[in-house]
Amino acid sequence: MADTKSVAPDTSIAAALALMRPGGVRHLAVLDGSDFRGVVSNGDYRRLLERTPPDERMPKLAEMTVAQIMTPRESLVTARPNISLALAARLMIAKRIACLPIMDRFGRLVGLLDQKDVVAALLETLERKAPHQHNGKGMLSRR
Repeated sequence: MADTKSVAPDTSIAAALALMRPGGVRHLAVLDGSDFRGVVSNGDYRRLLERTPPDERMPKLAEMTVAQIMTPRESLVTARPNISLALAARLMIAKRIACLPIMDRFGRLVGLLDQKDVVAALLETLERKAPHQHNGKGMLSRR
């Protein structure tokens, strides 16, 4: 889990998008103080755009907050910090989710585990087990 970026529920959609754009962030935690309210994602934005007529998009987006489009905490699949990478990946595949909020035993958000985190951890594990080297032809080969 990389540093979890977050926004308040009353953050404008435009401000949240501006925070997501650098670094390719696809999920933001929505926090009201330290209270985890939900997640706003690229998918939430896409669904909003799909259901909004093109001529109404810009004014509507300027007026809306992340609380209006986020996926609320109650609708999210969550996990504990001790979940294994394999189990987290299986859960994400089975539930068809791209982000897994990690919650401590008190129900506080620890971080967001997303697909990029899972793939990065998998690659790190694979590289440790079967190192590759560049063969000079743009291909990787086993040592």
